[in-house]
Amino acid sequence: MKFILALLSFSVMFLFQGDAPILWDGVGHLTWDDFRGAPEMDTDAAATTVSALSYNFQGYIQGNELVYVYDVKAYFFPDKSWVRPGMQDEELLLHEQLHFDITAWYASKLRKAFDTITPSADPEEKVRAVYKQIQGELDSVQLRYDKQTDYSRNTREQLLWQSRIKAYLNRAYD
Repeated sequence: MKFILALLSFSVMFLFQGDAPILWDGVGHLTWDDFRGAPEMDTDAAATTVSALSYNFQGYIQGNELVYVYDVKAYFFPDKSWVRPGMQDEELLLHEQLHFDITAWYASKLRKAFDTITPSADPEEKVRAVYKQIQGELDSVQLRYDKQTDYSRNTREQLLWQSRIKAYLNRAYD
């Protein structure tokens, strides 16, 4: 018999209205048609990808043992993501796709971090701390990616990042 001990969930779904978010699945790729948001006028950016981590964390008692189960996903938000008219080239789309892929890589890191949480009757504080740490790392990596690739204009760095992230994802999802 299972008893639900705890249910923690952080879902970014309720934060966004409009089109359904796109789940990262490792198969499909973004197209410019997925960028449906209005371009921001207070930035020089050519495009923006809005992606986020979502998790559901539960604990239950099985026999005499406390067991955790969780689900972590990476989502892309079409209504919040945008591209300036006339800027839709293949290099920029690959750059934006990699932002989404980086989020998926960090979804994998969050799963692994959840594996390290020692079972307890009230894991909420630890779960939130682990999420906050991984989210902070993700934000930092996203900024570093833009800086090092000069927002896709540094072709050499863009190719290096693509190679690295592909390798990370292959290890995480194979």
